[in-house]
Amino acid sequence: MCIANLTPEESLDLVLRVILSGLNADEALASVVLDDERGGEVNKSIGIAAAVVAAVLFAVATAPVAGGSPAYLNINGCVIEPSANCERANLRGANLRGANLRGANLRGADLRGADLRDADLLIADLTGAYLGNADLQYANLRGAYLIGADLWDGKRTDLRDTDLRGADLTGAMLYRADLRRADLGGTGRGNNISSLRGADLRFALMEDAVLIATNLQGANLNSANLRDAVLIEANLRDADLECTNLK
Repeated sequence: MCIANLTPEESLDLVLRVILSGLNADEALASVVLDDERGGEVNKSIGIAAAVVAAVLFAVATAPVAGGSPAYLNINGCVIEPSANCERANLRGANLRGANLRGANLRGADLRGADLRDADLLIADLTGAYLGNADLQYANLRGAYLIGADLWDGKRTDLRDTDLRGADLTGAMLYRADLRRADLGGTGRGNNISSLRGADLRFALMEDAVLIATNLQGANLNSANLRDAVLIEANLRDADLECTNLK
């Protein structure tokens, strides 16, 4: 069959047959000669069609499922799904926006620079995880474990508007973290108390944050900005409040 003699409609049909039969876009495009004098326009249409079809097939394969995670997304051996076992996984710079990682084991995982906006990390275990420069805006970290987690990697980690109610950030590195409007409140009873005990919050931005009944005992809040933060019944015993803005 001479490609140069095909009509644009026949060319598109050929591309669909080739790709859907198992060839990838690169293999299909390899036979396309865009500078052929006789079939230049036709072959150009083949190239465009192949790119469009490949994009459609990729979109279908990675279409979001309930909870926001792409179906069967596997990053360096970590399957992105609820209750995933991704201890010490390398997820640095990963696009996990809207991912459903409820109850996931992410202990010691490298999530530096990852996009976790709107991610569901309800009761996930991020103990000792590396989250420096990650974007966690609007993430659900309610009841999550971030004990000893490191959220500093040379730039502010974005935790604006994050739900951290009942989360345990004991001893976490939150140097310069952006916690504006974050909800770290609790009922003051049992596991519903958010803990920042012994956390490093130097120069953190915490304007309008909700810290109702939050345990900040021994936390380092040197030079942190808590302007208009809600601190009702918060435990600030032994906290370093030098140069802290509490107005």
